[in-house]
Amino acid sequence: HLHRLEESEASLRMALTLSPNHPAALNELGILQRRSGKFAAARESYEQALIVHPGFHFALLNLGVLCDLYLEDLACALDSYSRYGAIVADDPDVAIWIADVERRLAGKE
Repeated sequence: HLHRLEESEASLRMALTLSPNHPAALNELGILQRRSGKFAAARESYEQALIVHPGFHFALLNLGVLCDLYLEDLACALDSYSRYGAIVADDPDVAIWIADVERRLAGKE
């Protein structure tokens, strides 16, 4: 909230030295990296969180958003949103996101 992204990232990296596979810390690192424009690094952080905890819905959602809005990797977005939707079935927005990505994918054919 203080917009001190570099300090926050340094703190998360310190925490990850103590617990390198902590999915929540990896997810938060990905969020900071995305906000800093480090999209490839953010993707790596989310994907690492999902290697450790494949059903970690926050990382699935954030990876989907990153792939959809920032990387324009629609296949990744669709996969992430679909996996997220299977876990968080009561999210009313996920069906809209999936339909939107499917529509855009169909338009590329």
